[in-house]
Amino acid sequence: MKVIVPVDFSEVSNNAFNASILFAKKTDAEIEMFHCIELPFFWNLTAKNKALITNIKEALIDSAQEKLEKYQGLLEDANIECSYSIIEKEFKSALLEESLYEDIDLVIIGSNGASGKRERFIGSNTQKILRKIDKPVLVIKNPVEELKFDKAVYVTGLFKNEQEAFRNFLKYLSIFETKELHILSIDTLAYFSQPSIVMENALEKYAEIAGDFNVTTHFYKDFSVDAGVRHFCIENNIDLIGISNSHKHPLKRLFQGSNVEYIANHNQIPILTIT
Repeated sequence: MKVIVPVDFSEVSNNAFNASILFAKKTDAEIEMFHCIELPFFWNLTAKNKALITNIKEALIDSAQEKLEKYQGLLEDANIECSYSIIEKEFKSALLEESLYEDIDLVIIGSNGASGKRERFIGSNTQKILRKIDKPVLVIKNPVEELKFDKAVYVTGLFKNEQEAFRNFLKYLSIFETKELHILSIDTLAYFSQPSIVMENALEKYAEIAGDFNVTTHFYKDFSVDAGVRHFCIENNIDLIGISNSHKHPLKRLFQGSNVEYIANHNQIPILTIT
């Protein structure tokens, strides 16, 4: 298994890096780190200023390489196979380079979320990953001392084409030593769902897929999917949220919002999205 971790040396990035170490120790995964060097673009630079920009870029690369080598040393001391790359590109653009993820099994990324207009029209780097990359993504908001989640919830619309994602989610629960699994579908006023008995039967089908896990199903009422997940997690002391991340058309996302992105932004516990 191979994990990629975007690194910018911030606190949230360090949280993701530490989580990747814990994951690699559990799975013998290889870790790949990447860092981006971003420089502002200037028109009509003089030769003198171009030389100055070149010197600044070289200093940034040297500083990043020094830090990444320290990270690499930590991983090698823990007997974790690792590598790193430095990309000269805007971070949010580099994140969406599909070639970066070709042989990757899992993305682990730190996030502090976004809010208001910025959330909808610009979004966080994590939102862009969730939107565009067809790989499982583990979003880490806070420091984690161990990658062990006793209580997990899988949020689902109970669609048949989601069942394979749910099966893939179950594989991660074995890694995370999960003891208690909740399967959650949210009933909202804005969502024209089937009658409760139909939804409960659909939940039971998901419970059957879960097999030997200790499973409880829930058809939970709230004013939005995002709010329902937050309230449910608080009430039940959930440690990990799982959700299928089927990509939406950009216009639908703009006017309706993306439940996956909202859930990732507004919850402080780790979230694992499965495509």
